[in-house]
Amino acid sequence: MALGDKLHWYIGPGCNAKPECTYCFQQDWDLEFGETPLSTVAEINNPENLTRLAKRIGQLRIPRVVLGGGEPLLVKNLDEIIRILKDSGAYVGVHTNGILFYKNQSRLDSIANLADEVAIP
Repeated sequence: MALGDKLHWYIGPGCNAKPECTYCFQQDWDLEFGETPLSTVAEINNPENLTRLAKRIGQLRIPRVVLGGGEPLLVKNLDEIIRILKDSGAYVGVHTNGILFYKNQSRLDSIANLADEVAIP
């Protein structure tokens, strides 16, 4: 299966900026299909599921993977996911609203040291 040179992974439906943020497609999804139920959010954000998917993406050897969302910084094991993708040779970008960086400087340092790119709209 060929996915091309770039994968934009909407890593989770959680967002800490709704309804003000218009950056991602989460608001469009919510309008079209309704807000994602909390039980589904919990399953999607399950660290074991995300790790398993990151390993599978790594096996596909996609050169560039961008993690967006929702808000990727809400993913508990984001550091591990970035490491898995980097170990597969991928250039990894994180697209975030940046709100959590203001509250936690060490989180910014951690992500900035792991990812190749951090983008804040």
